[in-house]
Amino acid sequence: MRESVEITMLGKFTIFGPGMAAPKAVSLTGRARRLWILTAYLILNRERGVSARELIDLLWPDSESSDPMATLQNNVSRARNALEELGLRDGKKLICNRSGTYYWAPNTETVLDCEQFRTALNLETAQLTRYEALGADGTFHALIVPGEGPKGSFYRAATDNDRAFGSGLGHMNAAWKEPGAYVVTNRALYADENPVRVTFDGCYPALENMLVSLEYRFYGDGSIRVQMHLSAPEHQQLIYIPVVGMQMTLPTVYERMTYFGCGPEENYTDRHSGTKVGRYETTVTDNFFPYMEPSETGNRTGVRWIALTDETGEGLLAAADNAPMEASALHYTPEALTQAKHPYQLTATENVILRLNAVQIGLGGDNSWYRIIVHEPYLTPLTRDYDYAYILSPLSAKEDAMEKARTIRNYP
Repeated sequence: MRESVEITMLGKFTIFGPGMAAPKAVSLTGRARRLWILTAYLILNRERGVSARELIDLLWPDSESSDPMATLQNNVSRARNALEELGLRDGKKLICNRSGTYYWAPNTETVLDCEQFRTALNLETAQLTRYEALGADGTFHALIVPGEGPKGSFYRAATDNDRAFGSGLGHMNAAWKEPGAYVVTNRALYADENPVRVTFDGCYPALENMLVSLEYRFYGDGSIRVQMHLSAPEHQQLIYIPVVGMQMTLPTVYERMTYFGCGPEENYTDRHSGTKVGRYETTVTDNFFPYMEPSETGNRTGVRWIALTDETGEGLLAAADNAPMEASALHYTPEALTQAKHPYQLTATENVILRLNAVQIGLGGDNSWYRIIVHEPYLTPLTRDYDYAYILSPLSAKEDAMEKARTIRNYP
């Protein structure tokens, strides 16, 4: 087996995908070992077909068989059934054409399943596509809308000050409205570590190739640590970045919003001196304020943790890893708020738009006719790098969000 074909089994996890580590951790022999090698080899070479002869040489190097197809055909059905039973891959995706060439149907996800939770991470987009936890009713509940896990978010709905003539922020903010796709240039998966780590390097070509690195850490209790590092572009046509953060979509049932941070009303980096740090509760619906012209709303600063839960108290907890973060939860995306001229023109989404940010540019506006610009301490220039992290974790009705947040923030 090639040294680069690496797979592992870790505790209750079954971890499987390209680029795995520590094959020596898998204590398999005979037919089971050949199954693992076969599957890993097919995934490693998923961009091309693999001939039966090539697989024979890989699995049975001492075999002198002149008919590799006959030898493999005796194992294909067994391999498919084994794959189904192990839950590693859908065995039907193992394809053989008439010329004796085997293909593995495209799969770009790394799956980490456990008795209490299920996750899937897309290795092409660096986005969490599945996150489910076992509920009190014995069934798995989605913590995020499938395919709508954390992704880079750098735009905010324009405020009156952003739109004001002379501030310049409206034009700069609009440039971030369509960041385009995140292009992964390098990825690595460290399955032999505890916690399991997956790292990505990439850029946003539409944003002057702004460099963004991501790291996911998967823990045995279902918690996931997400870290983002943003580097300034080499050619800086864009001076300020409105928001440094990530956005994800949660199912509609998570309507209750509880957080520990500045409150109780919405607040921003240059609009929070009158707030108090504490534990506050509201709903996602009530977190929206209907300004005469829809704009940025619902933000909280100094957030240590935020929980979005259903009526039973089950849901998703997000805790700032080190420094407090900013957070908001609405039934509107920033783009939707921008498109409407009046609140009655808005159409709320059933789902919850959760934004977890390192920082958002200030509001500005000492007055409405002269000092509308944001003061320097509250600007977010692209002449520096930004780095922040948070931890997602399933929250049961029996758990206290404050206590759990303290626990998961100490995870390595």
